[in-house]
Amino acid sequence: MRGGGPHGGSPGSTPSGSARTPGPPRSPGCGRWCTSTSPRCGPSRTSCWNCWPPPWGWTRTISPGTPGTPPGGFNVNWYPGTATVGPPLPGQFRIGAHTDFGTVTVLDREPGAGGLQIHTDRDGWQDAPYDPAALTVNIGDLLARWTGDRWRAGRHRVLPPPADAPAEELVSLVYFYECDPHTRVESLPAPLGRVTHEPVDSHAYLRSRLDAITVPLAPGERPG
Repeated sequence: MRGGGPHGGSPGSTPSGSARTPGPPRSPGCGRWCTSTSPRCGPSRTSCWNCWPPPWGWTRTISPGTPGTPPGGFNVNWYPGTATVGPPLPGQFRIGAHTDFGTVTVLDREPGAGGLQIHTDRDGWQDAPYDPAALTVNIGDLLARWTGDRWRAGRHRVLPPPADAPAEELVSLVYFYECDPHTRVESLPAPLGRVTHEPVDSHAYLRSRLDAITVPLAPGERPG
């Protein structure tokens, strides 16, 4: 996985049950592409926001970030086959079950037998729908808190390579949209909100969640 943990955190950040793997060989061309692509993610955040039918009072209560300058993080997640990382241990995933920490996550991903799964209360774990012409959008913990769980954070995971396709290699392009720094995130009151969460500072909340999943580097170990 390149670009830090699955939440845009520091290198070595992994949810429980995940494997920390070396990144693919560095490519100067890839680096330039990432540098030029990240600033273009702002318009897609605005498009996503405008597509959702907001409850009454939403626009006066919640703003995910300053238009034109959305804070966030851009990841290129590389999921190698078993020839690179070896066979998975029992209960080990490419990325373990988790919810994203911020507001909205947008993914451009590849389909695969060892790909993304989502969890619902009714059906449990199931493969995430895939459409090559569409992006995948996840609701994060902060947006769930902000809406009083009217919109719930999506629990998801990434399966290991299957036994019948051990060489499967997948790449996902992931952008994590965040609030402006130190935004006060306070649940919408009833009847819009369904659960009242304690107000949090967006930056302090994200920092605490990232610290909780960060694996310290060993002495002399370099990130990446």
